[in-house]
Amino acid sequence: MSDIEWNEQWRDGAEHQRTEDGICAYPGCDHPLDAGGLCRGHRGQRDRGVELRPLREVGVGYVSISLRLRPETIEMLRAMVTPGRTLSITARSLLEAATGTLPPR
Repeated sequence: MSDIEWNEQWRDGAEHQRTEDGICAYPGCDHPLDAGGLCRGHRGQRDRGVELRPLREVGVGYVSISLRLRPETIEMLRAMVTPGRTLSITARSLLEAATGTLPPR
């Protein structure tokens, strides 16, 4: 079933029941069930009224760290944030550029 057919069924009010294996009913998704036959990510998409689509892999290949920075450093970083990016992404990009560890594009 295509993504378009799947979304049309959801819009038409089709009920998707729990799967036997406890996995999300969205085609190709292997996340555990949350409610209504969907995982938390796909249920969130449905609840927001958006077309259901594959979930992004967030943070794959990254390790989280915590930094304590001086207020003036934070202000400098905030001035560098571009639309559509967060302070965290800007800081990560600067660190990767400075250490020569930019991910391949």
